[in-house]
Amino acid sequence: MNHDFRRVMAAEDWLKQLDLAAESFVALAMAYNSSEEFLSAQHAAEKAIKLRSDSWQARLELAKSRYGENQYDAALGELDALGKDFADVHLLRGNVFMRLGRTHEAASEFLLFIEEAPHDHRVGAIKQIIASTLPGTAF
Repeated sequence: MNHDFRRVMAAEDWLKQLDLAAESFVALAMAYNSSEEFLSAQHAAEKAIKLRSDSWQARLELAKSRYGENQYDAALGELDALGKDFADVHLLRGNVFMRLGRTHEAASEFLLFIEEAPHDHRVGAIKQIIASTLPGTAF
């Protein structure tokens, strides 16, 4: 019985270490993206995903790094694989769509961003982008 308990505890400790390592790589990817070191961010996010394939944070950072490297289709694929929708996902997806020339889809994502984060400091700039993309849009 004692031997089984130790085995379970060792497995739990190993899983905690795995989670910690994945979170560390996500934090590193965030830092690299903030510093516009997109290739380094991409590598760190990919390592996090190898450790925790279900890490939506790692997928988001990977999408950001791919966007920063002008890999718009790949960024969109990562956003789709993310499996979550929230304000920053809509903002990034809108920016990707803009770069791909898909302005109506971009405007839809930007509107979702505004709906979910109406007090965000970026809302004013986003409204200007929508107005220039879809003339006649009123806020």
